[in-house]
Amino acid sequence: MTQDGKEPPPRDIPASKRSSPAAPLPADEGNRAVFSVTAAEQDRPVTKNIDFEVPAGTESVSVRITVLTEESRASAKNRGKHTDSWSYSVVGLPDSGLSASGLVDQMYGTGRIAERACVNVSEQTKNTALRISGSVSATNIGDDLLPTTTTVELTLECMRPKSSSTKFEVVSAKFLSPNKNSNPIISPLKVGESSNLAGSYLSIPQSRSDNTNTIPLEIRYSPDDATITEVNLGIAEVDATPGVVSGTSPGVSALTFSNVNLLTQNYTREPGLIKFPGLSLPTFSGEMAMENITLTVRLKGSVGGVAVSSDPAADAEHGQVKFNEKKEFTPLYLAGDVTGLSDRRFGIRDTNKGGDSWSTMQTIGWLLGCYACRFNDISSQHVAQVGAEHNSILVHKGHSDGQQIDMRYADGAGGYSDALGGQNEGAHIRQLINAAKTEIVENAGLTAKIGTWVAGPKQRELERWIDENRAILETEGKKPYTRVIFIGGSFIEKALVNGKFPDESDIPLVGAWTTKPVKIIATPGQHMDHWHISLTGALLYK
Repeated sequence: MTQDGKEPPPRDIPASKRSSPAAPLPADEGNRAVFSVTAAEQDRPVTKNIDFEVPAGTESVSVRITVLTEESRASAKNRGKHTDSWSYSVVGLPDSGLSASGLVDQMYGTGRIAERACVNVSEQTKNTALRISGSVSATNIGDDLLPTTTTVELTLECMRPKSSSTKFEVVSAKFLSPNKNSNPIISPLKVGESSNLAGSYLSIPQSRSDNTNTIPLEIRYSPDDATITEVNLGIAEVDATPGVVSGTSPGVSALTFSNVNLLTQNYTREPGLIKFPGLSLPTFSGEMAMENITLTVRLKGSVGGVAVSSDPAADAEHGQVKFNEKKEFTPLYLAGDVTGLSDRRFGIRDTNKGGDSWSTMQTIGWLLGCYACRFNDISSQHVAQVGAEHNSILVHKGHSDGQQIDMRYADGAGGYSDALGGQNEGAHIRQLINAAKTEIVENAGLTAKIGTWVAGPKQRELERWIDENRAILETEGKKPYTRVIFIGGSFIEKALVNGKFPDESDIPLVGAWTTKPVKIIATPGQHMDHWHISLTGALLYK
């Protein structure tokens, strides 16, 4: 090879094999990466791009830059023709200015340029990862004998003293209430047989995560100077049993972790503590759990520069998430998303409240067994409550245990259509009752004339409406799993329970409901467009 049309002057060092600097160290588990190039071939620039992700939550990044050259061994008379070039640029670190370039004639006598920096990135990585880019390059000018190497080494967490221990564990994890919207969650504060069953209820998303009603979560870990780069949640069913609901399978009993890194959500960090002010649970697809569940935290990161991960098996005592010192939760699932139920809803969907059909698996099984029955509200996400009386955010006094359902009345024609199912506060039911009364009055003369009762079509329709609703309500009212059934007062109570018109006259051929179970209660001014049933899920399949 020649340069400028002339042979380079003779070197006063042996033209032997080149002696390269030490090879760069490989990347180490994501906590350290080395970007290095060595220019050996004559006049050929060598460049390597820098691409390094600093995880969310990292406090600092160490940058070590070195330029090494064998050209420092050349004699003074050859230096003008053999001045290798180098450059480096580190982009993305705040206030660092880590970019430079030059020729190796600045390095004769030393053969080395070195620079170090420890850069605080805590603000940049508070809620998201930080991307570092740039490049390193070198060119061996004039010969292919004496190489030049440019290296940038990046390492996480240079500001902390390294822990003397590599033992890494979750010390505790707990959900808190109320949430950031000041709504009590997870456990209903108003309990009783006619309202809510006590318990800890968690809404488990299966197809999409929802951040409407979030959950505060606090995680303590040891050692407190560990670098946390990933937080995962796992779910396991307690004492999983074979599926007993028709068309379903038993839930997953083994601990199964979501791959979603919760550090992509908003959080704050202190030594040994991570706080999520409003956590959205990740999705857990697959079979629904019939029994209670536990949730477990898994952490990944580094201690003293060594990559570590908490051991869910060893940390079972501390890694399981608690709420009010309890580790087991009743899982709730969206009944409205279940095949066979999604087309049996009525009313307005409360999607702006995180969903309105969060149910236990037992409740879903009951609905599937009710065939054509149509339903509206069950429970809100994480049974979120509001107000001094701790009502459901779905505007119900109860509905905070996944086991209370609003149902359409039977329509008297073998179904649960809207009109005679109670739509518009029972307006069509009232119209039917009034029409039947008018019909009876109009037929009174004919009845007297022929000496036998004449029943018109509206009277027969009302009879069927009463018979169908009494039948289904009586069946469910006698079940051991039924806590209470609420029906409408006013004209609904008079017709359905007393067998009378609003004017207290008897509905012919109907009579009073003498076999009505005591669990069925009429509520004045309420439940005109639906009836309500409260279940005890634990008794459904006993």
